[in-house]
This record gives sequence, C-alpha cells and structure tokens, in this order.
Amino acid sequence: MTMLVSTPRATSSISGTFIAKACVPADAPANRRRSADCQALSANSLLRGLIEQLAAAHELHGDELPVAQMLLFGRSPEAMAKRLGITESAAQWHARRVLAKVGVESRRELMDAALRLAAAKGRAERAAARSNQRRAGHRRGRALRVVVGGWRPESSSKSA
Repeated sequence: MTMLVSTPRATSSISGTFIAKACVPADAPANRRRSADCQALSANSLLRGLIEQLAAAHELHGDELPVAQMLLFGRSPEAMAKRLGITESAAQWHARRVLAKVGVESRRELMDAALRLAAAKGRAERAAARSNQRRAGHRRGRALRVVVGGWRPESSSKSA
C-alpha cells in the first residue's frame, strides 16, 4: 500500500503567496524527509508573515520584533536572552512590552491576535479583488455597448 503525503510547493497565502499542494508517494525515506522539511518551511514563512503584520499593526520596533517572533515560535526567555545577547530579565521585559503593545496577556492570545490580523487582511484583499473585477467588468461592458449599440456620449449631448 502506498501512503501519500502532501508537500507545499510555495509559501503560505497569509504571507502574500499561495500554497499549492501536490501528493507524492511517501514510500521512500527521502520523500518523507522532504515533506517534513517543506511543512516546516511553510510554518516558518507563515509565522514570519504573521510577525510582519503584527509589527505593522502595533508599531513593534527594535528588539520587540525579534522578541515577538521568538514568542510566536515558542522560545523561552532564556533562549531569547541567549539569541539576542541580553540578560534573561531583559528578555522577559521585552516580552511583557510586546504583549502589552499588542494588548494581550499570553503567547496564546498573541498568536490569536496575529491570526485575526491575517484573516482580516485576507478578507480585505479578497473584497478589493472582487471590487476591481466588478469595476473592470462594468467598464468592459460599457465599452462594448458603445461600440455595438452605436450610442456615443458626444452625439447624445448634441441632440439635447
């Protein structure tokens, strides 16, 4: 029996591009390993997109940006301190500051806030695309009526 796994061919739609999934046989260890690598890559790019949206919406600057990223990635204050080259208490202070700026009290609420921002941005982008399609269709339809119907805006104003 052949097991199938899905592997993303691009990054996430939340960060601006799209995920296209294709099934490949998972019989060979290389396929399983590639699938796991692709899924990890997608998760990382998704979280980076969430961080960018949080930073833009809540004006995160300086050390707050990498701290927010590490909070979403689940890093401990000790790991944050080591990575940023600061003390653990400074890392905790930065983490509290990020949470306060976003208006949440925990990492879970921070993730929820980031996902809500991403969902709202996605809805707004889809609505704008639909609106642009409608406008383009309306313009095309009017141009067609002008040519086919023989009606011209100049001629209607002269007859009146």
